[in-house]
Amino acid sequence: MPILFTFSKIFEKIVEKRNENYDNHKYPVIKVNRPVISIGNISTGGTGKTPVVEFIAKLLIQKGIKPGIIGKGYKRKNAGVCVVCDGSNHFASIEDSGDEMLMLARKLKVPVVVHEKKHNAAIYLAENFRVDVIIVDDGFQHRGLHRDIDIVILDEKSIAKPYLVPKGRLRDPLSSLNRADIILINNSITIPENLISQYQSKIIRFETKFSAPYNIRFSKSGILDKDNVYAFCGIANPKRFIESLWSINCEPAGKFFFRDHYKYSRSAIEFIIGEAKDKKCNFLITTEKDAVKLALYLDIFKDNSMECFVLPMIVEINEGKENLIKKISNLKVIS
Repeated sequence: MPILFTFSKIFEKIVEKRNENYDNHKYPVIKVNRPVISIGNISTGGTGKTPVVEFIAKLLIQKGIKPGIIGKGYKRKNAGVCVVCDGSNHFASIEDSGDEMLMLARKLKVPVVVHEKKHNAAIYLAENFRVDVIIVDDGFQHRGLHRDIDIVILDEKSIAKPYLVPKGRLRDPLSSLNRADIILINNSITIPENLISQYQSKIIRFETKFSAPYNIRFSKSGILDKDNVYAFCGIANPKRFIESLWSINCEPAGKFFFRDHYKYSRSAIEFIIGEAKDKKCNFLITTEKDAVKLALYLDIFKDNSMECFVLPMIVEINEGKENLIKKISNLKVIS
């Protein structure tokens, strides 16, 4: 028996036992006095959770519901509770907050709190801020926090290779989808018949689209020379970023990928600018997640006459939006 398969089966048994202990109430589950919406996945790597968190938050705001967001603050410098945003214009540093949480805070200007234990973040948010609903970023495996709506994003690789790590990418077996309320699947993915028949009432189709790139120095739309651009990013799925550029008819003259959640430095920025100049490019383009980490280095772009643009990603529901709105409308919001 191959060793990866063996380790995957061991990990699967551990996960199943853990879930069984929660199902049988052997492990405690904390319930805060606010409705909780969890957005997560069953796999490692990027599945587009953050854009979905943003989409759900905006949907709540449109309905007059005040959301707050909690997360772990991946790769942040410090431990314990950190208020990333107080709901206005107070923002923590990226070292204290993590890139994705800071990005959401800056875009949405809603209360955002991080803690390595998400239930502690939820308690702090509920006790200290006037929010109607708490959104949990990457919350599906954090079963120690009660949630009222469990949204799971299922990506193509998880369907095609349904093995737990290390043989596959799964953190939870596909059977864990039984406890999801909503399963989000990209519109471009073909779903096997067995999954359709089993989870049809839960499946909602979505797609990611991209709005006009904006200049990082001016935080507004600008003129991007799509034939004179060098692309870079530090995300889990850089291929998706390049494909998104193709979707707006942008073919980068060159590209460089850092590891996921990469912490930029002056030397890293200077390296990218040097690479772009070697390709005769006067424009750079990156993701929103990367952009929040570049604010300290805007002078380098200016000094090198290099314009850096950001490509914003948005989520659109193609099928099943009524089901999502119905579930949100049924939340018992405390006013």
